[in-house]
Amino acid sequence: MKKPISLLFFFSSLGLFAQGFSDKVKLLEQHGIPYFYNNDIEKAIDKWQQNENNLTSDVLGRSVTWFREMEVAQKTNGLPWFIKFIPAANTGYNNLYEGLDGSKGMWPLNYSIGKKYNLKQNSFIDERRNVEASSDAACRYLSDLHNIYKDWLKTITAFRIGAIRLNQVIRLAGNSLEFKDIYEHLNADEREPIVQFYAAVTVMYFRHDFRLQETVFPKIATDTVSNNLPIPYTFLEEKLQIPILTLRELNPQYNSDIVPWFGIPGYFRIPAEKKALYLSIKDSIEKDLTVTNEPPLQFDTTYEVKDSVVYISVKPKEIDHGPPAATIDSGVNKVWVWYRVKSGDGFYTLSDVFDCTMEQMKTWNGIRNNNLIANTLVKFYVPADKLQYYKTINGMNLTQKKELALKD
Repeated sequence: MKKPISLLFFFSSLGLFAQGFSDKVKLLEQHGIPYFYNNDIEKAIDKWQQNENNLTSDVLGRSVTWFREMEVAQKTNGLPWFIKFIPAANTGYNNLYEGLDGSKGMWPLNYSIGKKYNLKQNSFIDERRNVEASSDAACRYLSDLHNIYKDWLKTITAFRIGAIRLNQVIRLAGNSLEFKDIYEHLNADEREPIVQFYAAVTVMYFRHDFRLQETVFPKIATDTVSNNLPIPYTFLEEKLQIPILTLRELNPQYNSDIVPWFGIPGYFRIPAEKKALYLSIKDSIEKDLTVTNEPPLQFDTTYEVKDSVVYISVKPKEIDHGPPAATIDSGVNKVWVWYRVKSGDGFYTLSDVFDCTMEQMKTWNGIRNNNLIANTLVKFYVPADKLQYYKTINGMNLTQKKELALKD
């Protein structure tokens, strides 16, 4: 009889433990989270509390790292405290997450949502990977969704699967607004956002009851500095002794290991202990990077049109020997000047005002067709003693550039 008694005790304990899960979810209702509980959520809570391979401890540790940034966005947009647990459910607070659907960042956000909420997304930068910028965009998106659905269960689900799909499911549920009816018509993947949300917030909120400790992720003190031209990470590594891996970790929004420049001062993070050194050499950076007979930066540029969106890929060339000899005037010291393409710009006008041929312009920028895309950067190889003159062209309107071309 000992074995049956032991089994009975084992299953009774499981039942009491599961009952404890339900009670904890019920307690969360007192703090503004609508009560919703089923077998899927029960199993997910159990998996989270098991902390297999310290996965839950890791999520807790990353939450400590990022909660302050998320709370700023949450409070600024007037949202409840528990929205900070949505990224725990979706990505485990991994700001480098990339989904098969193209979504990126810890929340995560797809391209169209990022564009709607003014996140920069191009070949040089993707702010969906920036915690502060993406959190503000995500919170504004959540606020807009909640204004539509007036219900956090639907809002959290729509945030992940999209409002269009949720509306389709509501119709499949006979236009019922009861979430339990809607839930039954979601497929397994579409149920995960709400299931994992309840599991994450329950286990993380009651982590001491579950005897869980967060993993400690060292976070170095950082400071923000500005730049007035594109700076490759290799240059910062050489001059400041900051490892490229550290620069990538501190500036996950930047692509191709380059701090970009779009005609106005940009900002990036470095270890706080390196700020004084950076400021001491900042004024000489432009000279170090540009005053040379061999240009410091060359790129291969490719264009791809997909679903009516132009995707621009700009990658540094592995071997950089400068422009062809035929493009360099003997005895004339030349430097790169950067220009941001504006709407209406064409090869003829730009090559004219920058005193080069269209073929040279294409060669310098790795362009293999006749398309110029607004808001991208192109470069021109100009006499060093006229650098300031050519820089002023970046601030001219289309009419002024055409008039300048006619004068030339």
